[in-house]
Amino acid sequence: MLSGGAKVSEEQGFESRRQADWPVGLDDAGTGGWHDHWMWDGVHATLRNDESGMHFQAGPEIGDYAHHAGLGTKQRFKGDVRIDHEYTRTDDTIRNVTILYGQATGRGEGPHAQAIAEWNE
Repeated sequence: MLSGGAKVSEEQGFESRRQADWPVGLDDAGTGGWHDHWMWDGVHATLRNDESGMHFQAGPEIGDYAHHAGLGTKQRFKGDVRIDHEYTRTDDTIRNVTILYGQATGRGEGPHAQAIAEWNE
């Protein structure tokens, strides 16, 4: 709702937030080392940085979960989060999963009670 009780469509609300000034919590061009800001999970995944950005790939074997891969920020954020990124597919694997996590945290119970950054090793 806007002041005065005028209703805003979901699309209008999204557009107004997209155009708003957002404080930058993490800015990484992906061209330097990834260890400072990112954690990754993937037994057979690869992750490297070069002058064109970050290259993150799942493993090549189809149907083997150990070949999936996840990448998440070490930093935790409060409130609304906006993620802007450019993505270029650099492989031709059609069945394995590569995931970018925002707010990657544990469930708060059992062995995964802390932030994933603390137990993903």
